[in-house]
Amino acid sequence: MKKRIIIPITVVLALILALLTAAVVFINKGYSLSEGYYLQADGKSLIIIDNSPVVMGNCTKNDDLFDGLSDGDKILLLHDGIEESYPGGTGAYYVKKIEDGSISDIPESVISSLTELGWLERKDGSSEKSPSDKDTFFSIPYTAHDYEKGYSSDSTEGKTYLIGDTDELSEYYKESGNEYTIIEPATVYDGDFFKDSVLIIVYNFAHSGSVTRKVSAVEASGVNVNIVIEEYCPVVYTDDCSGWTHFIELSREHAPESIGDITVEIEKLNAFSYSDFLYFIDEKEPGLRFDGFVNTESADAESEEKAAELAKKELHREFTYDTVTTAYDCYEKMWAVSFSTKGYNGGCVTVYLTTDGITKAILAGE
Repeated sequence: MKKRIIIPITVVLALILALLTAAVVFINKGYSLSEGYYLQADGKSLIIIDNSPVVMGNCTKNDDLFDGLSDGDKILLLHDGIEESYPGGTGAYYVKKIEDGSISDIPESVISSLTELGWLERKDGSSEKSPSDKDTFFSIPYTAHDYEKGYSSDSTEGKTYLIGDTDELSEYYKESGNEYTIIEPATVYDGDFFKDSVLIIVYNFAHSGSVTRKVSAVEASGVNVNIVIEEYCPVVYTDDCSGWTHFIELSREHAPESIGDITVEIEKLNAFSYSDFLYFIDEKEPGLRFDGFVNTESADAESEEKAAELAKKELHREFTYDTVTTAYDCYEKMWAVSFSTKGYNGGCVTVYLTTDGITKAILAGE
């Protein structure tokens, strides 16, 4: 006769209480649990929530977070705030497959809209985007000014303006300016400016006043211009909202012909807290050091690419890696750049450095 395993009711209640407590903690920190359907599009992992596609950014150290998922699978997602864009964007911290699915479980309206955007191939095998679009874009010189301002209830959708003269600039202020969103730029855009240059103004809504956004690149391909905006969001952020307006100055040589030639891409960076790292780390941790660094003088580390290049200087010549991940603390203006080998649990090195390019700490794992 087989023995029956009896779990005391107190143990069950304790487990339920622990789960509820964890859920409350996550919610208080701004995280949410959502149920939806998985879809891979344009090389990205998406979750379809209430017929709305949302790009999931991996905010964990697990490169295999989305492995084993197929189009249409029903999933449970622990995530932070969702961007008011299309598709939306969110940071993913935990993903659990609930049940298997297929592409037929994805609403046809979502498939159609993503196909029109070029995120999915058409049934005939083609896509709205030219297959070489990604390859033919190249960086072009620009000057950008990023301004944070409040928002009004009618300004939660992103908007883009192409300004070619002072009359069009005046029209922009008449149509878009209000007491919540009006921006007085530092640069004077007069007739002399518009002789050789154009102005692109991009407005976007942010789900939290703690979010920081800035233009990190402008790319061109023919008459098409793609504007890349990086978003920096702290691990724990406020539940208020804000609006960001970006003034991008381009020479007429690289100017798009119309608004339809402009695309805007918001890249959400992984977040971390340097103060939490210092609080929780054991100073006797093997591989942890706070001195003896290469990067001791100021250098440009404003972008994650430049931060990674500087962080590499701190590595020993014998150290090998195939994966580089970055996270940003927008309060402390600190980068955490990690170097590791995929599939190997040991040998990770994380370099903590400021946006001024000065290394503050290094943690080397075994």
